[in-house]
Amino acid sequence: MIKRLSIVAFFTGTAYIFTIFSLKYLSATTSAFSLKSIGEIDSLVNFIVSVVAAGMLLSAVRNIAISADWKKEFLNAQRARFTLGLIIALFGFLSFTNINYILFFFAPLVALNGDYALYGRSKPVTASILAFIKISFPYLVVVFTLWFKPEWLLFSFIASTTLVYLVTGFFISRKLGTPYLIMPSWKSLNIYVHSLSMGVVSFSYYFIGLGLIWLAAFFYEDVAIAAAFLGIKLYTIFKGVLRMLNQSFFREMTDEAVRLKVDYLAMFAGTIFLAATVLFQEAFISVFFNKGSVLQSTSLVLLGCTGFLIAPFISLHTSVLLERKDRLFSRLSLLGIVVAASACMISSFIFNGADSILFSLLLGEFVIVAGLITICNKKNLFLPRLAFFRRNLPLLVIPIGSRILFGDNTYSFIGSLCVYGVLFLTTNWKSFILHKQEKEMRLYES
Repeated sequence: MIKRLSIVAFFTGTAYIFTIFSLKYLSATTSAFSLKSIGEIDSLVNFIVSVVAAGMLLSAVRNIAISADWKKEFLNAQRARFTLGLIIALFGFLSFTNINYILFFFAPLVALNGDYALYGRSKPVTASILAFIKISFPYLVVVFTLWFKPEWLLFSFIASTTLVYLVTGFFISRKLGTPYLIMPSWKSLNIYVHSLSMGVVSFSYYFIGLGLIWLAAFFYEDVAIAAAFLGIKLYTIFKGVLRMLNQSFFREMTDEAVRLKVDYLAMFAGTIFLAATVLFQEAFISVFFNKGSVLQSTSLVLLGCTGFLIAPFISLHTSVLLERKDRLFSRLSLLGIVVAASACMISSFIFNGADSILFSLLLGEFVIVAGLITICNKKNLFLPRLAFFRRNLPLLVIPIGSRILFGDNTYSFIGSLCVYGVLFLTTNWKSFILHKQEKEMRLYES
């Protein structure tokens, strides 16, 4: 189990790291307009993936995992996805107003990519390798395009994204022994109707993130959108790590002790993220972006605060689902979307900069977190998390002291946070070990 999780983490992490440094290179070598366009395309891809997945993905994976005739379940899900993909493709005609919308024509290819079935068939390693390819290949192509044909930048990003979904989708169908192409059916869309509540939740994960880039394109200048894209892309990677941690213990989340352990680890990541963006802003920009980055000091603080806000309660997302509070969660998610969207639009008339977009992100996440706390309504929700944070608060003297003594530079940034991380994990090692009763419960459940 540990070996499998390590391999998955390796490929997922490598893909994220490659994306970060590709964006750093792009921000240093392309114009704000090109970076903004890449951000829009990336946002559109994630939009298509989110809409096609909607709320049916979780039930589809579950059915594929437990059904004797899993291929039938998979084909039913694929038929619904492909049908919806064809409907989304109609929006490709909007490319006459914005050339980036041509990506909608390729929505059926995204829909036919059945990578989710690999998790249902207990093939997470294969899924992680394919995810690595899908995430990194388009950015690899873009980097090479900048070297040889910079004028083909946007075309290469769209073409490589389309190609990678086509090739990996075909490979997955071969791996599963199922047909790649399948006939669409209007009736198959009932799957989405039955999972509408979770569809809203799934969409909120996209919108309160890269989705804001798509909306901001109508209200903000290119420079602001380019800067916001860099920050939000990094934030979505951070949040993706937290969600991966959360999903790794999905079955055990019924136990409050396990949820606390997950949140403790997330708090550790959130604290590092906040310390990096507040204490070492110049080094942070130098490592993840470039020295001439348009990201401002306030933008980094907003990103750090947002990451730190969601971390201590990341397990509540799963807890609400396991308690079957889907409708409440969907209403909360819709409220978060409305708040984030409203703030993004209204702020553009007050201050047309990246800070306004990132502040909208913070507001949307705040609504979600506050709502989840209200929905869960559990006793002692704050006390153990607050006690854990207070217990580890003295360790922050390491990055703070390093910043004061050695300044804001790469060595101080990386060195102090590494020392902080090692001391944190060694000090709290027992907090992350399952006790005998928890192990027996997990053994019984499995």
